[in-house]
Amino acid sequence: MEVLGMLAAAIWWFIKALAMIVLLGVALGVALLVLIVAREVAWVIRQGNKEKMGMEEDEE
Repeated sequence: MEVLGMLAAAIWWFIKALAMIVLLGVALGVALLVLIVAREVAWVIRQGNKEKMGMEEDEE
């Protein structure tokens, strides 16, 4: 019976460790996705500013 309890504890520990690894992977994936989206938004804003500057120069 003692061995069964130790086996159950080892399996529970393994499941918890696996869950932590999965959660860490998801968190890193979300952080990477946010950084990529922020970079793309900054690029779009920069393109808009360049176009606006170009239009202002044409009007002068």
